[in-house]
Amino acid sequence: MYPAVIGYRGLKNADEVIAGALLASTLDGDCGPCTQLVIDMWIDAGVSSEKLRSCADGYSELAGDVGLGYRFAVSAIAGDLETDRMAQEITKKFGRKGLVAVAYASASGRFYPVFKKSLGHGATCSRLRFGEQEELVLNE
Repeated sequence: MYPAVIGYRGLKNADEVIAGALLASTLDGDCGPCTQLVIDMWIDAGVSSEKLRSCADGYSELAGDVGLGYRFAVSAIAGDLETDRMAQEITKKFGRKGLVAVAYASASGRFYPVFKKSLGHGATCSRLRFGEQEELVLNE
């Protein structure tokens, strides 16, 4: 069942908002290799490396739909009251299937980082590459 959850994408037009949510959730799990895989996967799928980097660098408001997904996941993870407002915005823009996909991404991105750390294999996020761009250094 878990592979179906993490692989659910809703509609193709929701890729950017899903990418942002998955990035935020994976960063929250603090596993550098897992986060790098997420970044590479979404860049390969056509999501802008600049938008992904903006989110990771604290400028999600400049990243369009990627930023919306990122902020939604951060809000949902924190239990913030803004989550409902953003859920309505996502539903209006991408439909119920889009919201479900974003919710799955928000919840599931932390799974592998937490799982790997529990087994003693996690590595903290310290350097991330966004395509050909220079590395972004975190937690240093």
